Amino acid sequence: MLYYQLLPALLATLAVASPTPQNKTPAKSIQLLDGTSLTVSDAVKRAPKTIQLLDGTTMTVSPSVDDKRSLNEKREADKISSCGPKSGWTPVENHGLHLDQAMWGYRSAVAAFCSRAAYALNPDGTATPVVVAAGTRISYTVRWENDKPNLPDNERGHRVGLKGEQPGHIEFEVNNKRKSGDYTMQETSCISYLMNMADPNKSCYGSNNKDSKGGTWQMEDNHLTFHALPAADSDVNKPHDELRI
Repeated sequence: MLYYQLLPALLATLAVASPTPQNKTPAKSIQLLDGTSLTVSDAVKRAPKTIQLLDGTTMTVSPSVDDKRSLNEKREADKISSCGPKSGWTPVENHGLHLDQAMWGYRSAVAAFCSRAAYALNPDGTATPVVVAAGTRISYTVRWENDKPNLPDNERGHRVGLKGEQPGHIEFEVNNKRKSGDYTMQETSCISYLMNMADPNKSCYGSNNKDSKGGTWQMEDNHLTFHALPAADSDVNKPHDELRI
């Protein structure tokens, strides 16, 4: 018997042996820098990937970090759950000079992050807001007005500066701990959430020097969190939920 005569029978056998998923929701995907896409289901199993942004920089996508809580615990309100370290105090407004330009304060760095997160580059050249899939988080560092790779420092514009005109950076993270439901970045909401850490009436603000040490703003019973942690360039200070006030 010829092979082509066996093929229909073989395919029929495989179809019977392979169960067909019922009512399976299609996986969401995020366009990656290398031209591939990352699905929600893949996101919790694979190494961190990157999203290309319109300004030439990239944003990291990795599995979310979820705090395990008892089912009997009381639902948490939207609030600051933690502040950054004392070494991260950053003036809220622009200040000082670096390469003859004012150093960026907390407010300017927040605005830059939220603006950049609103413009993820698509394969067709259009730009749309970054989508944080359920079970994933995005991470991004703002150091300069222009963080595009391979630029000399004197062409990067304003520099993020910590207390005492210390050159530094702010590490941002949005953590979607939902079991289902993507979160689409919105520039104005992003700024509003992160500026809670610079609110004079809240715990992460320093009234004497009008500065902020950043921190974590949590929403939806801690299922959606926004982080901003300043650090000097010599420091390694990863955003996380465990750093309590």
